[in-house]
Amino acid sequence: MESKLYKLEVKFTEVKIPRQVELGCMKLLIASGTTSNSLRYNTTGTLSLPNFSPDGILDMRLEDGEQHLAVGFIVLGRLCDKTITGDFSKWIKLEPDRGVVLDGPIKVKLVGSLRMPRRGSPAKQRPGYLSSSPQKTRGKCLYIRKLYTAEEREKEIQTVVMRVKSRLGQNYAELIEDGISSPTGLNKSSNKSPLRKKTALIEFAFPVDIELPSRFKLSLEKLSCKEPLLLKHTAIGLCQRIKVLRAQVEEYESIQFFLKTFEDPMKDLKQSLIETKEQLEIEDQKVDELINKVEKEKFSVEQELRGAELKLKKCEEDVNSIKVLCDEVKAENEQFKFDQPIDKIKKRIQKLRKQISDREEERELLLANSQKILTGFSDSKLDNERSKLLDEKSQYLTQLQTQTNLLDQATVQNIQLEGELAVLTAQLLAEDSAKARNAALQSQKTNFSSASENLSSDLDAMCKQRDTNLADGMSLCKKMEIDIKDNQASQNVLKSKLNGKENEFNTLTGYVNGINKVLEETRVWIDKDKKEFEEKHEKYMEQYLEDRNATDAVLKELGFFSDLVFMQAQSGLIGVRLHKRLEEMMTEKDLEKGSLQKIVEAYRQMSPIGRNLRRSSTYISPRRDSISVMSSQG
Repeated sequence: MESKLYKLEVKFTEVKIPRQVELGCMKLLIASGTTSNSLRYNTTGTLSLPNFSPDGILDMRLEDGEQHLAVGFIVLGRLCDKTITGDFSKWIKLEPDRGVVLDGPIKVKLVGSLRMPRRGSPAKQRPGYLSSSPQKTRGKCLYIRKLYTAEEREKEIQTVVMRVKSRLGQNYAELIEDGISSPTGLNKSSNKSPLRKKTALIEFAFPVDIELPSRFKLSLEKLSCKEPLLLKHTAIGLCQRIKVLRAQVEEYESIQFFLKTFEDPMKDLKQSLIETKEQLEIEDQKVDELINKVEKEKFSVEQELRGAELKLKKCEEDVNSIKVLCDEVKAENEQFKFDQPIDKIKKRIQKLRKQISDREEERELLLANSQKILTGFSDSKLDNERSKLLDEKSQYLTQLQTQTNLLDQATVQNIQLEGELAVLTAQLLAEDSAKARNAALQSQKTNFSSASENLSSDLDAMCKQRDTNLADGMSLCKKMEIDIKDNQASQNVLKSKLNGKENEFNTLTGYVNGINKVLEETRVWIDKDKKEFEEKHEKYMEQYLEDRNATDAVLKELGFFSDLVFMQAQSGLIGVRLHKRLEEMMTEKDLEKGSLQKIVEAYRQMSPIGRNLRRSSTYISPRRDSISVMSSQG
């Protein structure tokens, strides 16, 4: 099947970051699937893509020394503008890593090429195995090919293990521990471990015939000293077999050494996996603590909001009560009226001009004082009442003036009547007697005197009542001044309380608005953190699945490698056993050969045909020497 190994060449040329950095310390890690590479600034790197797909993802991580700055990815099919493969030059936007705060976006520029796979027919690779070196020309010898394949696989296994270890970091040991403690169906071996001392294979109990390269059908049981050619081929094959077995023993020793050295990376991998597990648990605990903290803050903010709402309701109730109190005060002010009862002046007033003129000055003084007192009122309704009182007073004054006018008219009429009376009396005197005239005049005099006395008494009562009314007015004015001052003080207190309540209400509304704003910002922050956490969790799970797949492939390869080691150990043990068996047979044959030579020498001395045997011995001796030389070389 044709190889699908695409080659991606990338050069890290430029970077845009909103802060001062040293370009020499910048490093860009790129990875796709199970392969990864690290690029320094303005350097070129290659990445092999064994299972290339246009929908594949190229992950990137930007680092400044030991600090992770940003992460990102791009689809492999979008590197080139119009085609899937070819040259490209592209700016890629990266997202800041968790805990990194930057003022602007981060961009990196990548320049490189994505090439088509090379056409050819390379050797078939094992599943889940990545080739890290080109195919080399191998010899025709089966053992050399197997040896080369084992060495190549060993190197590739080491590279894959180191790559996985460098990528996983602290998670390496924990992942290997999980794979060892709970093996899946892929990394389980059907054969038994090569570390076992006992085995139930039949070949170890009953050694089979040795298969040697020969054109004859050979076996150890069929060999004899009478067939020197077969012995020669057997010796050559045994020497070759001994060399092969020695090489296998050396290979087994190297494999055993590799397995011993592989224990430390396995321990490191196990430790890194344990640390990764602990780190994940710590991260989960931190996330749970953060969620609990956010919930507590949310609960506290809700409680503060409820308390603020209760305070707001209390303030509204206080404002309503103050409004009701103001309405009551206004109603009391409206109900408050200044009434000055004044009795009606009698219609008939006579002879009061002198007394009225005497009291006018006092009245003017009282009016001036009352005007001064009344000008101090600030309330509009008190001014209205004052104007009403002044109107009533002016009405009373007009009535008094009308009464005085009536009194003047009455006096004039009295004078006229007196003149008429005099005329009449003169006429009566002329007509009647003087007694009747005197009696009439006397009666008229008594009537007038009684009327004047009544008027004077009425005037005195009116003066007394006016004095009492003036005293009552003065006391009432003083009382009104006190009430006005108290009312103004209460109004000022109520206004200050109202202003304080309004300020408190404004502060409470501002506090409630601030709390609502904080709640909205908290909700937005929680949603943002939740979204970032979900995205990071998805990326982490994707990377975890990729690492898990790579680890499964490594464990599967280790299973294959353990099977290979087990089979090679079995064949090595069989070879060692056969080698010992052959050495024993060689010693037996050497002893048998020595005994036969002694028998032949004794027979030569005893037999008359010893010359023929010497001739045959001269023919056999080179073979015997060659066999001895070969056995010594073996």
